[in-house]
Amino acid sequence: MRRGIAVGTALVVGAVGLLAASCGDDGPGPDEARLDLDGTAVVTTADGARESVDDGTTLRFGDTVAMEEGTALLELADGSVYELRARDDVGTELEVGAPPRLTAGDVLVTDGFPAQVKVDAATLTAQGALRVDADDATATAYRGRARVAGPGDVDWVPALRRLVLVDGAALEPLTFDGTDPWDRRYLGEAVAFGDQLEALARGYTSELPPAGGRTVGFFQSVVPQLADEREFHADLLDPDRPPGETLVGAVIAVQAREGTFRERWDAVFGFRDAGAAWGLVALDQGVSSAPVLETIELAITTTSTTAAPPGSSPGSTPSTSTAEPTGPTPADPDTTTTTTAPPPAPGPLDPVTEPADELLDDLLEVLLLQPG
Repeated sequence: MRRGIAVGTALVVGAVGLLAASCGDDGPGPDEARLDLDGTAVVTTADGARESVDDGTTLRFGDTVAMEEGTALLELADGSVYELRARDDVGTELEVGAPPRLTAGDVLVTDGFPAQVKVDAATLTAQGALRVDADDATATAYRGRARVAGPGDVDWVPALRRLVLVDGAALEPLTFDGTDPWDRRYLGEAVAFGDQLEALARGYTSELPPAGGRTVGFFQSVVPQLADEREFHADLLDPDRPPGETLVGAVIAVQAREGTFRERWDAVFGFRDAGAAWGLVALDQGVSSAPVLETIELAITTTSTTAAPPGSSPGSTPSTSTAEPTGPTPADPDTTTTTTAPPPAPGPLDPVTEPADELLDDLLEVLLLQPG
């Protein structure tokens, strides 16, 4: 009996402790929001009273917050978190509610699954990091995706795409603004990696003969993993695409793992042709920078060795007038004697810190210099 009483007492004490902790929580309650400022804002209450604030404060539904300087975090009781800011003389203006309504500037939805925000006639439900701009009437998904309820025929905005919130608008790749802290936070590493890929693609194209690098056999010889892809046929190759572009896209498709090879190829070049930078294409496919660069380096080395004049060493300066490497014919892409270790498993995009010009110096020192 005493043991039962002791257990019961412990449960009661524990429940009281949890209740006390809950009562002591300074988070927002129902119909409230918590505003934490690193700057200044003007809060207008539902009855019209105005107050300038520069510290944490609790807002009620119907209040409006307008950023004047710096940044702020707004948290709802359901855990949804929104970043507000003043930038380029434009401040976020948000009416607090469930969901909040954006009336000016932009807001970044960073947490809460799902977290919603309204702008004009559209309601957006974010499953990831979503930027919404009231002045441009756009939604940009940095991560995850966002559901759109309102104007237009697009139900979802996938990661790395933006949508103008008007009828008839189509998804488009987002663009990178190096002066925007939100862009730098979510896209900085991918864009740095993409700059390297852009430079490598241009350099590789410039050092091949004008008609070189446009056959199945060529790419199977410089990227041996392509010989193992049964769906890699001539119909995938665009004769008007520069070979350096094809090389970079082919390597990303090889390293990616979502879907069949043809689906990956179409996704890579579809996104690229829509205007996406190579770094965003790589991020979209979930590949790591290191194996992509290693595979491109191998392709460059293979091209250099194959194109070298007879009697020269692999490290000597190549002649670009020689024939391109040969390989299986397009009609029979699966026959090959080339064996290679499987590519490294893909993962999150690796941080890239080496500038593009230094990478070119390292990888293209031999291949990409004209004979002196």
